Amino acid sequence: MRVGLSYDYDLAPGKAFADFNMEAQGELLADYFMLKHMGRPETLSQQRYRDSLPLYQEVLADFLADPASVGNLPRDSGRCLLHLKRLTRSADYWPRSSRN
Repeated sequence: MRVGLSYDYDLAPGKAFADFNMEAQGELLADYFMLKHMGRPETLSQQRYRDSLPLYQEVLADFLADPASVGNLPRDSGRCLLHLKRLTRSADYWPRSSRN
């Protein structure tokens, strides 16, 4: 049983990797890998895309060009959480009295 956000995704021209929640991103990458590198379309969780390698490549273009880019994080909560993490690590975040 999967708890939380949906692992389902809907591919469409014009969509980007960052448009999907983190769970869907993981599923999308797993399906792309099985299709592109393993040649196993029967293992895809989204069988309707078994003949859609060019669409996967379009949606994943930014990720494939720069996997480490913050721009690949989900546009919903992912970027917000990263910003909060960076903010809390910053010395400017903490009041001077608590730095001792």
